[in-house]
Amino acid sequence: MSYTTEAIVREESPFKDSTNIVSAYVVRAIAQADNMINAIIGEAYQLPLSETPSLIQDLSTQLAVYNLYKDQNTNIEIASGVDFTTVLKDAMDVLEGIRTRKIKLYGVSGSELSITDRIKPGYYPTLTSTDDGDTEPFFETDTKF
Repeated sequence: MSYTTEAIVREESPFKDSTNIVSAYVVRAIAQADNMINAIIGEAYQLPLSETPSLIQDLSTQLAVYNLYKDQNTNIEIASGVDFTTVLKDAMDVLEGIRTRKIKLYGVSGSELSITDRIKPGYYPTLTSTDDGDTEPFFETDTKF
């Protein structure tokens, strides 16, 4: 499932005439954007996402438009004042915030989307947490450093 649609990309793009872009290019640009998003947020959130938060839809749209610009910039006329390097940097900063969980993804119900097991503690270490069962702790939990 794509995070954005071809219609949204065409509507929100700064291209003066997005109808000149073949549909296959837009679909490929969306797939590239979604793969980039998944590669980054997959470290923190369980994929596929159970729903698409509007933040992710917006990032997917921005990245798809950037991908179109990058691939087709000689053939597409862009509205003046659009700085694609800033758009890309801003999108990547938000994705990094999601990856590090400084920015969290919430569904329509207001609860956070499922996070991966990699960031949840599976257990608290004990003397029996190793195969041999004889690993001594390096320090006590109430030790002050």
